[in-house]
Amino acid sequence: MITELRLINFKCFARQTIELKPLTVLAGLNGMGKSTVIQSLLVLRQSFLEGHLKQGLLCNAGNIIDLGTLRDAHFEFAKTSLLGIAIKSDDLPINKRGFKFSVPKLDQEIENRFPNSNKTTLRTYQESSSIANLLGITKQESQPLSFQYLKAERNGPRKFLPKSNSISENLDLGSSGEYVFHFLDYFQDRIQLSENDPRLVEASSLRLRDQLSGWLDDISPGASLSITPVTDADLMLGGYAFSEPGKVSTRNYRSTNVGFGLSYVLPVIVSLLSAKAGSLLIIENPEAHLHPKGQTKLGELCARAAAAGVQIIIETHSDHFMDGARIAVHDALLNHEDVCFNYFRKKDYKTIVSTPKIDSSGRLSEWPEGFFDQHRRNAAKLMKPRTV
Repeated sequence: MITELRLINFKCFARQTIELKPLTVLAGLNGMGKSTVIQSLLVLRQSFLEGHLKQGLLCNAGNIIDLGTLRDAHFEFAKTSLLGIAIKSDDLPINKRGFKFSVPKLDQEIENRFPNSNKTTLRTYQESSSIANLLGITKQESQPLSFQYLKAERNGPRKFLPKSNSISENLDLGSSGEYVFHFLDYFQDRIQLSENDPRLVEASSLRLRDQLSGWLDDISPGASLSITPVTDADLMLGGYAFSEPGKVSTRNYRSTNVGFGLSYVLPVIVSLLSAKAGSLLIIENPEAHLHPKGQTKLGELCARAAAAGVQIIIETHSDHFMDGARIAVHDALLNHEDVCFNYFRKKDYKTIVSTPKIDSSGRLSEWPEGFFDQHRRNAAKLMKPRTV
């Protein structure tokens, strides 16, 4: 598991250490640096997959993420040309964990090499399973979703979704969730949860197909998904039906006639149910377009997945999602020491991170100003006498 991320002169951070747990929640106002944390991890993955990291290069613009030039990613008020990203892992018992890059001046040729060659760092990272998953280092035995990134701008309702050319090898949902129908068509009967998996809900079997139906019913009562391959066109059609206890189910409706919520949350649920222990999931705004009950259930599912051994990093603006995770701790579904809430705010153009501790009852040690406190502020305004 990745336990710590350290950033030096990276975007809005001068020098910052960020604690990571099995379930890490990144919260704060817009533009405070939450996405920067995720981007720092993604740019390392991109750099490795493109073959640049082995040469001491940072691939700051590519298919996974585009940070612009390296100078765009350099902290505006930095006093040195150093840009650093360091990762600490619980299965990496040595000190060499950092990548250091030198940022060129405006009048210099664009070059972003290590100050000194550091091949030992890469060899060491390959020995860490969690960091190997992040970087995309090939393992002898692949597993479903050893790494998955789902960005905030996911696919909304579509009449159809594409098929992946190599889904059986890469086992990926796509960063926009664009391969979720194909993934389910291929794995819904191949993936089966164990009998003691914390993610299990009451369903007709342990298969991904039926567990997904159970969680969909929790988040959107009565909803069920059907998938139809269009082989000749390399497309996948998806539809939703709805039912009530004791009544006949409706016909299947196109995704475009159902709304955004189910389409947006489907790849999130699939990723959380499909990932095996040791996997790493990074998900932005999983609660998007969901009602408060659904957001709370999603927080619970993330906690259950973390209890199953999956490391999850979540960026969210939802207090309902956070409450779902806290309730899961309260109900002993996840150990309180395995949850981390990082709150981001700015002062003097620098981002500051606060990390309230959570106890076994789900209570927080502190409630920083601006940390999911808008409901309390609104309620206080509503309780004041109205001025005429």
